[in-house]
Amino acid sequence: MSIIAVTLTKIIDYDFPVVGVFEFMDKSGEVIVIHEKLPVLGVDGDAMELNLPMKVTMECAITFSSKDALQIDTSQPHGICDIEDRTRFEVSAELVMR
Repeated sequence: MSIIAVTLTKIIDYDFPVVGVFEFMDKSGEVIVIHEKLPVLGVDGDAMELNLPMKVTMECAITFSSKDALQIDTSQPHGICDIEDRTRFEVSAELVMR
């Protein structure tokens, strides 16, 4: 698995498990918005005490690679999709840590 840098921008549900808004920018400049449970992305601790926005990482699979861009699949390994139910995104290679 690879890891992409994302930003936790806000909490949208404080009930257990806490759900946050995670964002990253694709290669075209579109902001990709994901609503996900904090523990799925490894965010621990009291949600009321988080200093937002905060950088976190999200696991993903690389499905295609070119010189300056990668296509990632966020459905692997945790079944994550954006708010439009998309799971494949073209991103700048510098966003992804292999």
